Amino acid sequence: MLSGNPGLVAQQESINHKPVIVEPPKQLVVEPVAVFDFQSLYPSIMIAQNVCPTTCLGRIDKPISGSEQPIGFSKNNISFQRFRDEDLVVTYNGVAFVKPSVVKGVLPKILEEYLYTRVNIKNSMKILGSRYRQVLEDQQNSLKLFMNTTFGYTGAGFTGKMPMIELADSVVSTARQILLQSISVIQSMSPQFTVIYGDTDS
Repeated sequence: MLSGNPGLVAQQESINHKPVIVEPPKQLVVEPVAVFDFQSLYPSIMIAQNVCPTTCLGRIDKPISGSEQPIGFSKNNISFQRFRDEDLVVTYNGVAFVKPSVVKGVLPKILEEYLYTRVNIKNSMKILGSRYRQVLEDQQNSLKLFMNTTFGYTGAGFTGKMPMIELADSVVSTARQILLQSISVIQSMSPQFTVIYGDTDS
């Protein structure tokens, strides 16, 4: 974590993975269109893979398979550690995190609580009706913004206070794979199915 140090920020690696963006066709689509939108995709990935500065071991450098063999890490001043394979989550960009069974990350704990609260608020909107709808809508949108900002700060190298590019790149690379796999599954279901648009998490 760079804590806003200008010298260290300038030395950090750039993000290697970009979100999936499928440009829509420049035409009127008259066939039925189904929309699939992941709920809180980036925060959910951070929770599921325990993505946090407190759990990040760095980028894997020449991993050796086998629970008795060491795995080397080349970032974050961790030169050599011993971990069992089942204790690690390795994201698509090659960064390793310990699983929640080893230690639960601070960011996943916070995001999990906010995600749970947001779901409850949205459920309350269905029950309470229109009288409190606007207040509850504002609350759930605030939580959504907070969760997305939590991810954003990990990749905000020059404007954020605690950038850590490995974290942001891990989330984006995982989201990219999820969306590419989703596109592949949809298109394999029928030759009539075509993905006409996609942007980041939908």
